[in-house]
Amino acid sequence: MAQGKVEYCHRGFFARYAWDMLAQVARSRIGCNVGGTCINILSYADDIVLLAPSWRGLQHLLDIVMQQCESINNMSLNDRKSVCMVFFLRVFGLKWYVLLS
Repeated sequence: MAQGKVEYCHRGFFARYAWDMLAQVARSRIGCNVGGTCINILSYADDIVLLAPSWRGLQHLLDIVMQQCESINNMSLNDRKSVCMVFFLRVFGLKWYVLLS
């Protein structure tokens, strides 16, 4: 959503419009396994975090979000505020390191 637009509407209105998008992403079953649960989307107010195990999975989740945004009037992603982070998990001896690249 464009920066500042949520300030002019109640958070409940945004949640109502975003609910279908959140449900579509959750139903895709593409995500990261955390304690036996598939987690692929986190949201708070108008911020959304997508979690995927691969680039291809992330692209699929982005496609779902973009498709849902097109169905909601005046909703778009702010690419200037978007970031992609990749975590690599490597094992060295008995220690686990998470490398951010």
